[in-house]
Amino acid sequence: MIVRNEASVLQRCLASAAPHVNEIILVDTGSTDQTREIGEKWGAIGASFTWCDDFSAPRNHSLSLASGDWILVLDADEILTVPDVQELQEQLEKTDQGGFLVPLCNDYGNGKTTRSMILRCFRNHPDIRYRGILHEGVDASLKALCEEHSWKIGEAPFSIQHDGYTESTMNSEEKKSRYFRLFKKSLKEQGNDPFLLYKISVHSVLAGSECENLRKQLLRQAWRLIQEMDPRARNDRPYSSEILAHLALEESRTGAVKESLSLIQSAAGTLPKSPNVAFMRGRLQQRVGAHSEAIGSFSEALGFREQRLLYSAFEGATGYASLSHRSESRMVLGLDDAALADFAHAQSLQKETCNAFFSPQALLIRENDGPRSLRLLAERIRFCPSDRNCRQRAISLATALGEHRVAELLQT
Repeated sequence: MIVRNEASVLQRCLASAAPHVNEIILVDTGSTDQTREIGEKWGAIGASFTWCDDFSAPRNHSLSLASGDWILVLDADEILTVPDVQELQEQLEKTDQGGFLVPLCNDYGNGKTTRSMILRCFRNHPDIRYRGILHEGVDASLKALCEEHSWKIGEAPFSIQHDGYTESTMNSEEKKSRYFRLFKKSLKEQGNDPFLLYKISVHSVLAGSECENLRKQLLRQAWRLIQEMDPRARNDRPYSSEILAHLALEESRTGAVKESLSLIQSAAGTLPKSPNVAFMRGRLQQRVGAHSEAIGSFSEALGFREQRLLYSAFEGATGYASLSHRSESRMVLGLDDAALADFAHAQSLQKETCNAFFSPQALLIRENDGPRSLRLLAERIRFCPSDRNCRQRAISLATALGEHRVAELLQT
């Protein structure tokens, strides 16, 4: 671990990890609080390291101090969960295993979470070292050793929970200042690395409309670099699909809907499958009126729901958001029963949030089919009785159709 002023969270992290490790390495880059004392309490091997605006440097120093056969890397704002200790021991004893992708859950607060897989557990080997000033990783060095020794990268039988990306934490002026300083330094030294450009563009610090042009600029450069690659190299880099999905999202926000859809369609079959690409394709197809195609795209995104994803899916892309949007397209095409089933499923997954996806206008599909629209509005109210806007539209429509008894019931 590398730490700096982590006294508020370090205790819980070490408490979660200590029962499952033989030693704790704590490299401190300049704490002024009780971080070091908390580490000592847990028997950590402590070391000081002068911060040099490079995350890989202290990471690699911590690796050089480890004496065990395996390395597990944690941050202080994370919690380790090991449901089956015996399975963990069995996995670590395999001679053909080089490392493990660990399920990581990021908690952003207010009920928003993302899940991905991250390389945090690997063999203790002098050639496995971190690279990169920012968004550092051992992926490249471990991959080379795996090819040399015929090692495999498996899925870890444990997980990590991280809550360091909450709004209050990321709004820290110190963190923002450091991040911007490091990403400028990274771009100067590694500006031709599409993965770095992608990771910087999607970081929480760059969220918000004020950074829209910067995000788009970074993603455009990353996509140009991907396009210059050999197609086989592209397919070997799962993040290439994420770059495309995020670029299409940013471009469409400024009205370039047809262009964004064309961008995604032109890359079809040349990139790894991704729920984000499928979801964005569906949203863009909806906006140009291609509802049959959109249904297929949302169904593709939903097919990833039970899969472990290397990169985080857009919020709701493998669940309630795709279901809600597929429901809208099905309604437009007159597939009412399937549409209502989709909406009910979406409600069961995320009731409050999915309501925002569903406007009453989507239910008033055909002006010349008042009874059908009334039925759909009534079903919507059954799912969400608190939707006053929808209820008022239903009352008005029932009155216009002469269904006064229905209008009275809707008013109660």
